[in-house]
Amino acid sequence: MAAEANLAADIARVGVTGQAASLGPVVWVGIGTPAVMAMRITSLCSTVVLVTPVLLLGAALMYGLRRAHLHRILAGVVVGLAIVVAANQARYLLLAWLGTSFGHDAFLLGHHWIGAIGVLALFALALFLTVRIAIGGITRPSARFTPATTDDRN
Repeated sequence: MAAEANLAADIARVGVTGQAASLGPVVWVGIGTPAVMAMRITSLCSTVVLVTPVLLLGAALMYGLRRAHLHRILAGVVVGLAIVVAANQARYLLLAWLGTSFGHDAFLLGHHWIGAIGVLALFALALFLTVRIAIGGITRPSARFTPATTDDRN
């Protein structure tokens, strides 16, 4: 969580007014402005909560798809991990911006609704893409399944 807070502070330096810093699991944003605030990354809002299911899905795919290519499964897992890490970091940035720009009530709205729903949607996308990449991507229907046209009846 400390490394995650450090990354969140680095990203916040670019996207939020004022300075940002971290110490352990705490990120301070808006340093040097009247709207300084601290966010503590707890175990429930850490990216670990999102990374673990992606890794478990990858392990299940490796076990269940024994004939699948290992590089496809690993590629799917890497894409899934990248999505969930980026989604949670974007959530931290959103919360920092809402809190320093609009106050504590906006922070709470972002934390409980906007950020949570966004991260859950991207988490679902990450799981979907992990599986699709692992099983070989999206395939096109075969030409033999093309519906007949009126010209084909003659």
